[in-house]
Amino acid sequence: MKVTVEIPDETAKLLGLTEENAARMLLEDAVVEAYRADKIGTRLLREILGLSWHEKEALLLKHKVFYEITPEEIERDAENSRRAREANAARKTAA
Repeated sequence: MKVTVEIPDETAKLLGLTEENAARMLLEDAVVEAYRADKIGTRLLREILGLSWHEKEALLLKHKVFYEITPEEIERDAENSRRAREANAARKTAA
């Protein structure tokens, strides 16, 4: 889809838009808002914008989109990490 948007020069200046970056910045804003609203996931966000995992993380940080992690998820991740460390130590001891 191709969309043409007229933006007054003063508004474009305030938003930091130039003819060279306007299309990309507006696309990024639309995609980030779709992600924030749970309309798309990270895979599609990366695909649409052609980003690596690290570039996606930087973009979300720039737009102040943070993961909502529950205490239960933190505890589960900590337990999984502990088990992985123990399994790794056991393999090294057995070798």
